[in-house]
Amino acid sequence: MNTSQQLALAHLCQHKGKASVISIILALLIFLPTFTLSSLYLLQKKLTERAQKTPLLLAPAQGKAESLLHHLHFQLQDDPIEFTPTDSFDLFDGSPLDAIPIFLAHQILSKDGRLRAPLLCSHAMYLEFRKLAISSGKKPEHPAEIVIGSQLAKKWSVNLGDHLRTSPHRLLDLSKAHQLELLVVGILEPTGGPEDLLAITPLETAWIKLGLGHGHPKENLKGVPKTLHMSIHSEQKGYRRINQNNREEIHFHQPKSLLPLTAMILLPADEKERLYALAWGQNHPTLEVIDPISVTERILSSLHQLGDILLLMLLVVSLTSLVLMGLFLRMNFIMRKRDAEILEEMGIPSFTFATAIAYEWLIYIAMGGAMALILMSFYWFGGLTITELMGVIRN
Repeated sequence: MNTSQQLALAHLCQHKGKASVISIILALLIFLPTFTLSSLYLLQKKLTERAQKTPLLLAPAQGKAESLLHHLHFQLQDDPIEFTPTDSFDLFDGSPLDAIPIFLAHQILSKDGRLRAPLLCSHAMYLEFRKLAISSGKKPEHPAEIVIGSQLAKKWSVNLGDHLRTSPHRLLDLSKAHQLELLVVGILEPTGGPEDLLAITPLETAWIKLGLGHGHPKENLKGVPKTLHMSIHSEQKGYRRINQNNREEIHFHQPKSLLPLTAMILLPADEKERLYALAWGQNHPTLEVIDPISVTERILSSLHQLGDILLLMLLVVSLTSLVLMGLFLRMNFIMRKRDAEILEEMGIPSFTFATAIAYEWLIYIAMGGAMALILMSFYWFGGLTITELMGVIRN
């Protein structure tokens, strides 16, 4: 280690606070633009991939972007509009179009009741359509059975056989059903998509949660009406439990064609069916058929505009910070001029002193770069999923 390096290290050790502040500023100057650009790239990639894997979406006419984010990326709206399959009978009468029904309005609670996650109620075809594989356990076959995403299981410490409850849909609406207790029967393999952070259950679970499906107990207890839903023990606790003993008692007084949905994923066999569905959606008064690719392109256009504004702001902040650091460097030279004179009287040339300052700034940059790399590693490897990132942007 030469004299310049020794002087640089001695100065840094003597002024640890200043070294830390400068390193943090440099780390933020490196991290923030990198984070912004990588986040926009990740959003563009994930949104585009999701749209390309979803042919068409049938949903109530409440805004195509809102419906897309709600049903494809699970950014839940407060009260999504419902419809029944009978509203779209003429669509399927005119074409052999296949569809996957979806009801997405409920959430599940973590074991301590503090955290929430979306509860997707759909047909078994959904798992096949999204190519969701079961890591452990089995697929949900009965109402109140759920499979949960890998990241959600890890965050909530959920295992097979655990019970989770649904969150109250409307707290003061006494006509709605109580909370349901759900049995975890499977855990999904990681996908890198939004399904990693939700639970999936058969469609009948949503209708039972809404009070549209119920069961009549075999024995009529004194003072208890025969139409009591589920088990008395669960009712007294404020939630309902569906198990093997009462599962066969559950029934619906309406045909399933009259029970509510919030969306359908349409699966046209060819371009002709696709165009037919889009044309049908343009003429329907209450429903719309959404082309995910075109809507996603509009969302990305807005995100790109937002990204340009953020990058411009970061550029201004970065330039301002660099100017201030330049002024600080100049003041540092002036304040340490006496140190240079003392070293020169000791026989150490001024070139050595200038080299020592250069080493100091190399160490600042190295420390700032290391901090920025650590911050980026949290984002890249431990970090935000597309659903969490969309939530950050939305909030």
